[in-house]
Amino acid sequence: MYIFNTMYPQDKQEEGQNKIPVLIRQRHPSGMILLFDTYGAAIYGVIFRVVEDKIVAEKILSDTLISAYYHIEDFRPESSSFFTWIVKIARSMAKDHIFTCNKSIKDECNKSIFDLVINQGFSIDAIAKSFSITNAACVMELRKELKTITKQL
Repeated sequence: MYIFNTMYPQDKQEEGQNKIPVLIRQRHPSGMILLFDTYGAAIYGVIFRVVEDKIVAEKILSDTLISAYYHIEDFRPESSSFFTWIVKIARSMAKDHIFTCNKSIKDECNKSIFDLVINQGFSIDAIAKSFSITNAACVMELRKELKTITKQL
């Protein structure tokens, strides 16, 4: 006789997801394994969309999982789901990385876009992100600077 499972697959998934914070709070190694297996790909995708670099995204994913492990006491199931909580951590870390990179570009060379492209080797994309402008605006500014430079010659 075959016994039907009355739980839907989604119920099983939610049951497994509810175990993750409990296992991590108990500092059980299977909690981290389950966390990575359940959410790793989704969290990586969120991070990658922000940083647009595979290696950096992997590092931030690792840092996110470690942060979730050490700050599990901050998770409040009555406020949000575990997934939402950990995605907030991941987004925050990814944005911090972007901010740090952009700040270093601005601090390192508070110069013209022409100088950043020609002498410093930054891409139009990186410069546009660091100055919070579109690529088109960055290219237009570069063209203006080129015209000014060629008039001076």
